[in-house]
Amino acid sequence: MTPVMVCPQCNGSLDDSQNCPKCGTGLLYAATPSESELRKTSRDAAEKWHQSSEGRIVIGVLLALGLCYGLLQMGMACLRGLGKEAASGELNSILGLALFHSLHAVALLPAGIVAGAGQKRGALLGAAVGLFSGLFFISGMLSGVLTTLVQSFSEELLKPGGLIHELTLLSLPILHTVLGAVGGLIGGAIWKPFPDITLPLLSPQEQLAIRREAGAAKPMLRWSGPIAWGHILIGTIVATIGAVNTPTIIDMILAASNDKLRIMNSLEDRIAYAEIFSLSILLGGCIAGANSFNGLKQGVCVGITLAFLLAGIFIKDGQAPSVIYPVLCALFLAPIGGWFGSELLPPAIRFRKKRKADWP
Repeated sequence: MTPVMVCPQCNGSLDDSQNCPKCGTGLLYAATPSESELRKTSRDAAEKWHQSSEGRIVIGVLLALGLCYGLLQMGMACLRGLGKEAASGELNSILGLALFHSLHAVALLPAGIVAGAGQKRGALLGAAVGLFSGLFFISGMLSGVLTTLVQSFSEELLKPGGLIHELTLLSLPILHTVLGAVGGLIGGAIWKPFPDITLPLLSPQEQLAIRREAGAAKPMLRWSGPIAWGHILIGTIVATIGAVNTPTIIDMILAASNDKLRIMNSLEDRIAYAEIFSLSILLGGCIAGANSFNGLKQGVCVGITLAFLLAGIFIKDGQAPSVIYPVLCALFLAPIGGWFGSELLPPAIRFRKKRKADWP
């Protein structure tokens, strides 16, 4: 710490005199942080990747697409349960379109809020989230991935050359962009951004160098640290049980809905199987990565162990040609789940127990 003389009344500083030139009061010594301490403070205050603009956009797009898909799935299930599906002719096309776009609006607002919260350019980030999510959703419609999901609301949405089809292709990205921008404005208004903190003792070039050094000092994916074998064992068991019993879990879900949820064709059957299978592996990775700083490392351990187990199980059942798919899913999804578990459930604070020597 470097001592600097400071006036107790006007807070002015002077190095060569014992009295303040403004008020004549004697100066006191106040400690100011050194350059190394300023660097340490700036490094500790550096933002993580998911707090940056690019990270907010990625998270917002994933959240928007996930909410859109989930809400549309819920809407399709409700329409089937009520017998009002568009494919059966019981649902008016205008009403189906209104419901289709309303569910998109419900999904985009939270995604825009997450992207714009605490950001100065909240509306711009929300608009970027909406634009990318709209383009991705249109790509899914054109590639046929969302055919079964979309046609439940209106068959006109999938008829090439039709007026509704062409208007939807043009308006959906615009609708996503506008709703994302509105959500970004709401997020920035509720969670206002922090004011900029400058270091007056350092030049702008030094401050920029400190920010770059701080960003490089904190990697996005931590690898160093011990391996939590207990968490890995529990995560592997959960992932194995869910992956092996995926058909049973699907049957239980269908039975619990009292036949309100039904699998109509082979495509829906494959999608349902892939969803439950993937979620089981992700859940196992999350359990292994929870309460740890290096969740990616725990997830990799779960993925390798699970890959060997699934390979043995599928080969034993006579499904050798299809072993490659579950093995790749285990090696890819388990590390993602481990990283997500460490980000969602970081290590809790552990209080050191008092020893007898510390007692009064």
